[in-house]
Amino acid sequence: MNKRFLSFMTAAALSLSALLPASAITFSDVTSNYDWAEEAIYDLADAGIIKGYPEGTFMPGKNITKEEAVTLFARTLGSSDEDNEVILNVASTNAKSALAKFDTYAKDQAAYLMYKNVLSADDLSTYLSSSNKSKTLKRYEAATLIAKCLGGDVWLKSNPDVTLSFADSDTVPSSAVGYVYYASELGIIKGMEGNKFEPSGDVTRAQIATMIKRIFDLMSFEYMPGTISDIDEDLGILSVKYTNGESDGYNINKSVAVMLDGAKSQLSLLDIGMEVVVTFSDGNLYSIDAVSVSSTEEIVGVYRGKTSDNSVTYVKISPIGSSDSKTYELAENVVISYNGKSGSLGSFVIGNQVNATLKFGKVTLLSAKPKAENVSGAIVKSIDVSDDVYITVTTNDNEEVSYPVSSSAKVKRNNVSVTLSEIAVGDMVNLALEYDKVSEINATGKSKSLSGTVEGITISSTAPTISIKSGSDTKQYTVARDAVILLDGKEASIYDLRIGYTLSFKTTSSQITDIDATSTSAAMLLSGEITLVNSAYGMVKIEYVDNAGNLIEKQIFVKDNAKIVDSNNPKVKSISNLEVGMNIAVTGTETLGIYEATTVMVLSTNE
Repeated sequence: MNKRFLSFMTAAALSLSALLPASAITFSDVTSNYDWAEEAIYDLADAGIIKGYPEGTFMPGKNITKEEAVTLFARTLGSSDEDNEVILNVASTNAKSALAKFDTYAKDQAAYLMYKNVLSADDLSTYLSSSNKSKTLKRYEAATLIAKCLGGDVWLKSNPDVTLSFADSDTVPSSAVGYVYYASELGIIKGMEGNKFEPSGDVTRAQIATMIKRIFDLMSFEYMPGTISDIDEDLGILSVKYTNGESDGYNINKSVAVMLDGAKSQLSLLDIGMEVVVTFSDGNLYSIDAVSVSSTEEIVGVYRGKTSDNSVTYVKISPIGSSDSKTYELAENVVISYNGKSGSLGSFVIGNQVNATLKFGKVTLLSAKPKAENVSGAIVKSIDVSDDVYITVTTNDNEEVSYPVSSSAKVKRNNVSVTLSEIAVGDMVNLALEYDKVSEINATGKSKSLSGTVEGITISSTAPTISIKSGSDTKQYTVARDAVILLDGKEASIYDLRIGYTLSFKTTSSQITDIDATSTSAAMLLSGEITLVNSAYGMVKIEYVDNAGNLIEKQIFVKDNAKIVDSNNPKVKSISNLEVGMNIAVTGTETLGIYEATTVMVLSTNE
């Protein structure tokens, strides 16, 4: 294998611990017959990767089962390393459903291998089903697991056409050929006598120890767990505060693998406060494994101060509206921010609003901001009073935000004290907030005088609305509860208005405060050609050209007492005498959008 090939495959390998301790364990049955495996056995035993038996033996010649293999390779990739605990927790959660039907002690280890893309859900039955878990691991299966642990899948996608040089290559299952090539070329698993691979040969405990030791010798990786403390997407820099209290920032380039909950991700999808495991290869940044903050407790309250005891720092937080406080311990890797920027407890002031994230009872993320805030120049979008009262506004940044309104909030509109119900959609407001709740509203509304025709009415106990057409535009307005409404000069209510009525009205912002409505229109004269006659309903349709040159179709109801005459014959006619194609002149009025004729004169006939 050339050096370039070896370099690529080494770089593609997954996370492993770099160092193994000197041997401090002995096994009575690891004799000179196993001198070829002795170093590997003792090194892995001291590292806790592979274990002996209670009577002080190792049983090097005993075959490894598939269930045991899952456990060993998971440990090889760091499943038993406490620095990877956060990944193991996420892996177990992700794989819980897929592993539910398997009765095995290796569930956590299998979940970890699934997280690391060594096993798929389809592989679980092969290694952990009741009928397979106690079967001996075969050499081709060992080669497959080794190759996947070392990132072989990535390499094989770009190099699918490989050829094995073993004398019995034709006996290697086709699905395993690439993996056997990859693992054997790296020297992790070697051939047998006569240049044979013996793919179906059993793997013993001594053999698996030598394979895993070779993986360790090939790798030089280190894990560092911590919490994301800052993200600069523009510069591509991720800052991490480690569990040992140290901090560092890293440039995340294309060569760094970024994972979120076991799936390939990117920097923009990560958040401050997420737990991470940073992996280094030969001292260089190799990958970022981030997990969503889960199994945590979120607290919102009031900062009441801090205390310290034997290098441990505590903060006191009370619920908003209460003077009773509770003390919480800060984790060593706690991330602290003030007003959206990285900070320290020295920036906090008693009475600040604080948000705390607790993990295993310790504060891992702590942020604070002033008790009071102001929102200026926002435009009222809506007010919801169904349960708690919320005001929704569009801010200067064109963001739509909803704020709860305190029951004791002070409300003014145009410098006059009013109730919340008098705040109108479209008003410009300045809001005073206290602990994220509106304590004061100062609204400004602009008055206008308009006119138009009613096109729709929605009756509501909270915010009745009217759709009014003015010119070619139709707009919806809310009606103030105390709006003054006149209909044909008489006092009325919104229930008296109808579609088609003409209105002169005044608004403040988008809320109507005064309405002067007219129920009917003046008499109208229309002339045009009949396109439809329906005697049963007393209705005809005509087409005519209006003053703007538009072809208009009008539906006309002919009253029973309407006078119908022919210009060439003064004799009174009925609607049954009217025909399609006749030209007629109609006099009548339009009410509620309905035109009713009082006189119809036939100007020309079809004869």
